[in-house]
Amino acid sequence: MNTLITSAEKTALSNYAKTDSKCNRTLANIILEIHQSGKRATDYRSPKSKQYTSTATPEQYVERKDALAFGLGAEAYKIYSAPKSIVKDWDDTKKAKRKAIQQDVGTYIDRIANKLDSLENPNKEKAPTPPVSDIVKMREAINKALKIAEKDETPTYNLEALTKCLNDAQRILSVRCTK
Repeated sequence: MNTLITSAEKTALSNYAKTDSKCNRTLANIILEIHQSGKRATDYRSPKSKQYTSTATPEQYVERKDALAFGLGAEAYKIYSAPKSIVKDWDDTKKAKRKAIQQDVGTYIDRIANKLDSLENPNKEKAPTPPVSDIVKMREAINKALKIAEKDETPTYNLEALTKCLNDAQRILSVRCTK
């Protein structure tokens, strides 16, 4: 009998579903635990935010982000926690890696705040999300490409040249053109 998918693909898909399901349950349990300890969504919002109200002190917010960065592993934490005086001497590849880690930490803390907010306000209507500009979409794609490249243990391409080009593309997107 011919199967439509390979055994390896079937195993991969099963593992994905199992892992994703477990991850979502774990996240739900963690959010519930944080909520039950008396923390609120505003405790996970930046005190500098103009969009959200925050009850966190700057020190608490930094410490929460630091704890999230620590969970990304020793190498990522070392890059994340490096002082700015050292970072300025880094090459573009390492700076891009640091930016990606910072963005991941920001995503995690926002996700926690949003989940806590939905627990606190279950009937709250979600505001329509503003459309995402093409530039933002391109930046996200470049960041995704950088993350994929840095995880490639045996690249068949010049990783340094690719990283440099992607970083150059990020800079190009930052420059406004006049017609």
